This record gives sequence, C-alpha cells and structure tokens, in this order.
Amino acid sequence: MTLDITEQDIRTPKGINYIDPLNRTKLNEAFVMGAASIERYRNEIQIIKEDLGCNALRVAGGNINKAIEIGKTSLEMGITPWMSPRFCGNTFEATKNHLRDYVECCVANGLEYCPLIVANELLFDCTDIIRTNTTSTKERHEEIHEMLKKGERPDVTEKVIELIQIARQLGWKGPLTYAAFAYETVKWEMIGDENLIIAANLYWERDLETEQAKTRDHYEGKIRKLESQAGTRRVVITEFGVTPHQNTLAYGGGSFKLRGSVDYSAQAEALDQYLSVIQNHPKVGYFLYSFEEEQNPFREGNFGVVNIKRSILRTPEYTLTEAAKKFSTFNKTRSSDEHGIEVNTD
Repeated sequence: MTLDITEQDIRTPKGINYIDPLNRTKLNEAFVMGAASIERYRNEIQIIKEDLGCNALRVAGGNINKAIEIGKTSLEMGITPWMSPRFCGNTFEATKNHLRDYVECCVANGLEYCPLIVANELLFDCTDIIRTNTTSTKERHEEIHEMLKKGERPDVTEKVIELIQIARQLGWKGPLTYAAFAYETVKWEMIGDENLIIAANLYWERDLETEQAKTRDHYEGKIRKLESQAGTRRVVITEFGVTPHQNTLAYGGGSFKLRGSVDYSAQAEALDQYLSVIQNHPKVGYFLYSFEEEQNPFREGNFGVVNIKRSILRTPEYTLTEAAKKFSTFNKTRSSDEHGIEVNTD
C-alpha cells in the first residue's frame, strides 16, 4: 500500500507523546501486545484523536519497525505523525548511524513528508556530549543537573545541524526540528534549513532556593524566548506535562520522588496553569507527555492523561482523568492556526 501523504494537512500540532506500547506495558502482557500491536495502536490512536481532540502524534522511541507501523497507522486514521527517534545511551557517532537507518527506513515506507524530530535532549541522550563520572543514567542526569545549576549551558547547535543534514541528504522532505532541553543552547539562526521548526521540551520550573514553583510569567517568558528565536518560523513545545502529585508543578519533568503525595486534583490544577499560558500563543504547537497506561505514581510518576481500567487491547473500557478532560476540552475548543505548516513537495 502506498500512502499519499504529500497532501497531509500538517497543522499546528495539538498532540501527545506516544511511545510504543511494547516499551511501556507489563512484562507478562508483552507477548500479547506483540501479537496484536496494530489493533492496540488503532485503539489508542482513536482515543487520542477522538476523545482527547488531538491532530498529531509524536511517535517516540528507537524501534524503527514499530515507529513505521505507528506512523502509517496514524496517517491512515487521519492524525499526523511527528516521527521522533530516540537512541539513549549512545555516543553521538552511534546516534548519527542510528538516525541514518531510521530515516532510510521511513523514506522507503513513504513517511518522508511527515515532520521529523531528529533527536531529543542530546545533552542527556548522548554519553559524550558532556563527560561525567558515572555511566549510570540516573546518576549521570543528576551530575548534569548540578552543572546546569551553576549556569552552564552546553551548545549543541553543531550537533543538531549534522543531524538535520543527514536527514536531508537521505531524502527527508517534510519539516525538521530538534527537541531541545531548556538548558541547552541551540542557535537556531545558524540552521539554514528552509523547512525548520523551532522546538523545545518546556516544563515548569521551581526556584532552587525556595523550592516553590516559579511564576506563570516565567513559563510565559520561556515560550516568548522561543518565539523571538523563531522569527517567521514555527514554534512547537515538544514536551510539557505534570504528574499526579501534590507538588507536581514545582518539579517540571524530573525529581519524581520529591513531588509529594499522590494527588490527581493537583495534576489537573497544574495542567490548567500550562494551558492558560499556551492559550495566549495560538501559533505554538504542543505535545503533552505522554499517553500510557496508569503506572504506580508512588514509584516513578505518571504524565499519562488516561486512567486505564483494563488493558486497551483486551477491552476498550477506560476513564479520562480530570487532567485528561481538561486537555481534551482545551484541544477541542482551541482554534488551530488556519495556515498550518507548509509542506514542500518539490
């Protein structure tokens, strides 16, 4: 089957970060999911599109075959996949090689007119961007955070340019971007690609002295900074979100163990804060992190907005959390930028 995606309406995304279910399901269910993955994808994508009001899916993860299956299924169901390879724990050279394989496979399967997020937070995902004293992912992240607290802002611009050049050389036609960490330096003006989107993972922050969540104006300023860097280019928030915890807004995308007791109403209230800011930027796209089955919020936190009663594969019964309901209403009532993202099909 050849997918005609050259006329896809790649609008300002209202989306979810979507990770292959095989990477996020219980081990004792993995063999079942593997046998009927397309059915599962269809069930979940239908929820994302119809119940959550999304028009886009950030297809995250390093499994190329699964990414292609999800991307094709997404297109067939009328929702735009933003292909987003992630190869954690590799050197930058290995990451480039993995990206080549990923792009070649996507192009061979007719996905080259979709948006492509060439990498995610290279500072964390590549072991040689910053040298640390440990190979443990958790400890490495903690060391990097300590460096950032001292004001260091590593520049990954040249790395991003290399990845973008690889994608173009291998035939990618659609929009390209990079999911930047908020404390990395990306000099977007140095990237000359004509179909470039400015993007970053933007979470709320806390004051390191008071341990309280920073103000709404601070988050607003982060978006405005991206807009000022973008000029006439598009801006997308590739990740934002909050877990169901008492102190969730103060801890952004990390430090799950410090978030306090489980509190789903606090999650909904915190999400309200995000959406009230995003509402002021109608040309800015966004992807909530993430869509997944309910995990143990005491153990690692859960950004997921759907509270699953049972496995979606076995029975499609589920309930939306309060945060999910707010996200759904926001998506369904927010006006999309009618001009969208231009797709160059020359």
